[in-house]
Amino acid sequence: MKIFIIENTISGQDLGSYVASCESEALDLMAIDAGYLSYADLQDQIPAVPGELAVKEVYA
Repeated sequence: MKIFIIENTISGQDLGSYVASCESEALDLMAIDAGYLSYADLQDQIPAVPGELAVKEVYA
């Protein structure tokens, strides 16, 4: 498993660190923490602007 940090590139807000196997799983975990079913569910309700979220792998 890897650790990913997710950040809003517009506001600079740190959205959390997640242990996941890949970036898409980290995004799903972030969305679930925010009360959504998945990242796809979050995008359906409040879509992010392209490039708005940065997902950085910090540990492998």
